[in-house]
Amino acid sequence: MTNNEMKLHTLNELANLVADIAQKLQVLEALDGDNTTTGAFDLHDQLTSLTQTMGDLDKGVRRAVCVIPLGVELLKQLGSELSQTFKTILTDKIEDNA
Repeated sequence: MTNNEMKLHTLNELANLVADIAQKLQVLEALDGDNTTTGAFDLHDQLTSLTQTMGDLDKGVRRAVCVIPLGVELLKQLGSELSQTFKTILTDKIEDNA
């Protein structure tokens, strides 16, 4: 595996982790919004900050992929291993080049 392939592979793993964390944040938001408990909305500010940070991390991963030489070609080689984030990036790049 080349250096650039390894970079993309690692960024793909990071994109998968970002997606997993985003799902966990949704669960926490649902739990925090439960009015039947004494701790309702006690995490609101923290969850807002975490959600914004996750969005920034996702954007950073997307930008990083776009600056790796031959990134789009290497993404095509990853095929079924691609995270949803990478599939979106690949689709956008192919449409830009069409």
